[in-house]
Amino acid sequence: MALDNNDENSTEDTATAVNHSNISNTDGRRKLQYHSRYPEDIKIKIKIEAMVLAAVVVGALVVSLLVVGLSNNTNIFWLNDVLERLVGSSIPKFLTYVFVGCFGTIGGATFSIKWLIHSVAKGYWNEDRVYWRYFVPLTSCIISVVFTALVFSELIRPFDHKEFGNWSVCIWFGFLTGYFSDSLIGVLNNLSNALFGTVKDSKPGER
Repeated sequence: MALDNNDENSTEDTATAVNHSNISNTDGRRKLQYHSRYPEDIKIKIKIEAMVLAAVVVGALVVSLLVVGLSNNTNIFWLNDVLERLVGSSIPKFLTYVFVGCFGTIGGATFSIKWLIHSVAKGYWNEDRVYWRYFVPLTSCIISVVFTALVFSELIRPFDHKEFGNWSVCIWFGFLTGYFSDSLIGVLNNLSNALFGTVKDSKPGER
């Protein structure tokens, strides 16, 4: 018995639904729904955000390459005396901070890019989150530099600070502290409580 058009369409829709259920990462779309759900003005903002984050990664990589070049340039070691007086650090240690900070920035930018990709694809991108994604690389850079200082001061000892003489150690340490900077802020909070104690709310009239 021949199927009429309605039966054929129903069978095709059923098959499509079955196939669709076996596919992950559909972002709530049906088959062949490939057009963007965002209006043109929002798509421009998303593209700008993506380009800014990509530029941050490229810029940090360029600076890190400059650091490697400067570390082998003996002509800049006259800055040792200046840095010793200003920040109590020699050229090699100062460049370590900069290098780790660069990869902390890259780690934070990677985190922002990941969330940009997911939020756009799933339809949850919104303008209020832009500032968060822009500032994550900056805060990640700061956190990675702070943790480098903690390792040098031996307040925390994940490894001997002399390991920072290896560029590979600087890369993974900077990237991971940058990528997981949100979690590490909690570590800093615990450390501050251990060093300085906690502030408890006092009752009215108590000091």
